[in-house]
Amino acid sequence: MPHVVQLAVSANGQWLAIGFGIGSFSPGAIRLVDLKAQHVEGDWFSPADSVVSLAVSHEHGFIAAGLAQGALVILEPREGAMQEVGRLNVDQARLTAIAIDSQTGLIVAGSVDHQIRIWDREG
Repeated sequence: MPHVVQLAVSANGQWLAIGFGIGSFSPGAIRLVDLKAQHVEGDWFSPADSVVSLAVSHEHGFIAAGLAQGALVILEPREGAMQEVGRLNVDQARLTAIAIDSQTGLIVAGSVDHQIRIWDREG
């Protein structure tokens, strides 16, 4: 049985993002489910790192995931799969909490180094 380590629901209730832990798909796996259509939008796998934190925004069309080795990964569903469209390395600071502002799309993350970081995906 998969080991669920993170869950995130979009503000409008359309998407559910599920982060799986070691012993399921791979050390770092995310599945996106469309709750209203009741189907899987896609999966993403990272064999070299584990998912630590997760946020999802249907309104802005992406998922933000914090990985154990200090990266922020941005994923988008495309044609039945999840594609990595961005990655930021955060100096080995594990991102333990992530949120996405549903109105602006800003990504806010807290980390083990006691920092709060804010990213604007648009630049």
